[in-house]
Amino acid sequence: AAAVSLVVLCGSVVMVALPGVALLAGLDPVQVGAWAGASTHEVGQVVVAGGLAGGGTALSVAVLVKLGRVLLLAPVVAVLGWQARRGGGEQGDRAPLVPGFVVAFVLLAVARTWLPLPDLLLTVAGGVQDLALAVAMAALGCALRPRVLGAVGGRGLALAACSTGLVVLLGAPVVLAL
Repeated sequence: AAAVSLVVLCGSVVMVALPGVALLAGLDPVQVGAWAGASTHEVGQVVVAGGLAGGGTALSVAVLVKLGRVLLLAPVVAVLGWQARRGGGEQGDRAPLVPGFVVAFVLLAVARTWLPLPDLLLTVAGGVQDLALAVAMAALGCALRPRVLGAVGGRGLALAACSTGLVVLLGAPVVLAL
């Protein structure tokens, strides 16, 4: 609960502050979107940050960069799953090599990229996407537990803020190279 609450809190600060800082720094929409996608914790927060940065190009680039980061989780999860399997345990306790949601994400990304899909399907998928994003953002808000944050204390909050700041700073040089 503490980790989720800290991610929600820090990501919410980034989603609101980063677009303003980027625009004040004179970054163009592609750079702002890339920085938001590279530095913001949750996909829903990336959508908000991209929208606040002016929407359009910034939003598209932010979501593309974030989904690229999500896609890179597949090999990481596969390696961790492989290590968990090597660790032993009973046959029934073995973690899946790659969770089903990762496989589904990759397959759907490939399908959308390379297959001609009917307009009706894309329209319905867009509506489902909007609904799912709204539910996810509401769930993030519900996951924030002020009582848990209070129990974490100043050192925990400082560690979360510093790690979030590091992610934001690590995204900046890449964006400036664009």
